[in-house]
Amino acid sequence: QKVNEMFHLIDSIIHTIRAIKSLSGDGRGDEIVAVELSSALEDALRMLEAKSFKVDARIEIELNENPMVLARRSDVVHILMNLVSNSLDALSGQSGQWIHIQSGWAKESGKPSTRTIEISVTDSGSGISKEIKSQLFTAEISTKEHNEGMGLGLVFCQKLALRNKGTIGRKSQSENTCFYVHLPAAEAELQPDPQLAQRTAS
Repeated sequence: QKVNEMFHLIDSIIHTIRAIKSLSGDGRGDEIVAVELSSALEDALRMLEAKSFKVDARIEIELNENPMVLARRSDVVHILMNLVSNSLDALSGQSGQWIHIQSGWAKESGKPSTRTIEISVTDSGSGISKEIKSQLFTAEISTKEHNEGMGLGLVFCQKLALRNKGTIGRKSQSENTCFYVHLPAAEAELQPDPQLAQRTAS
């Protein structure tokens, strides 16, 4: 168990370093492709296995027809990993909790859009204080204790989303804590997810 936790931690650190390096450059090293969300989410959850084992929370996944988004794959994985990690932190020490990961068409002017995919991560935690809500996407604020995790936070995820022509935010109307990311929907003729193609071939 300890060995598995160590490998997952190292994997997570390497992935984070790559994301930082990619963001600090011009982004050309990471190709924009059609990314299958189920594949990206699988990688994100795999890197969080050691952490999720320590939290009494079931993870529910509801991907609408397994959509594909047009983005840098590593960015999608990192955003999902960070949002789920934040939920795990919020539920730590509590029992019988849940995290719900869902995807579907984003809404524009109250109507479903066929151009943008929404991925949301909702948890049954106690919520976010009013003081923190107004500062969620600033570098000066954190909802974590100093000894919790190594996540780079919502500010970093926001930068990743923006450079993929997406957005990230919190659903204020949700009864529970819910964060979402909007990313462009991929068209069928675009280059497919290389990680998915490699797994299929193997």
